[in-house]
Amino acid sequence: MTAKLKGKTALITGGSRGLGAAMAVTFAEEGAENLILGDVLQEESNQTAGKIKEQFRTNVLPVQLDVSSEEDWAKVMETIRRTYGKLDILVNNVGINKRAKFADCELEDWNRVVAVNQTGVFLGMKHACQLLKEQQQSAIVNVSSIAGHRLFCRALHCKQMGNPGDDKSCRNGIQRLGHPR
Repeated sequence: MTAKLKGKTALITGGSRGLGAAMAVTFAEEGAENLILGDVLQEESNQTAGKIKEQFRTNVLPVQLDVSSEEDWAKVMETIRRTYGKLDILVNNVGINKRAKFADCELEDWNRVVAVNQTGVFLGMKHACQLLKEQQQSAIVNVSSIAGHRLFCRALHCKQMGNPGDDKSCRNGIQRLGHPR
């Protein structure tokens, strides 16, 4: 690899498995000095962190983070400041969905998906902002999914407000219900 991230400190939400874990490995390959894996899956985060530490000798800190909790975000940012003194990269990767037909989606499911997929992204950017601003160069990466284009109970799965996929989802779903537009 090219060491593009040499010396960088990055927080990856949902870093315990799947895409988040793959990003953590890639960041370590690219020379990231410190990785923070924010996740509610603490045991899996610990395992992923151990593998990355062993393979790359990168500092990896698994932290408990429910992205929909402002209190968790504040604690994680304080831990990062205290442990590393900086944050260069925030990757808002965590996302959930509820596989159900749209008409069968419960309000509680909708609210949970929105809390994680949208509010979590907002809170991450809000709380990381101060540490990121202190660096000459920093980055926020908000990951979304093609799943936001399907009309199930995915509650605006594409994490940004006003994502064009949202309108397309609704239009596609309404057409499947027999309405022309």
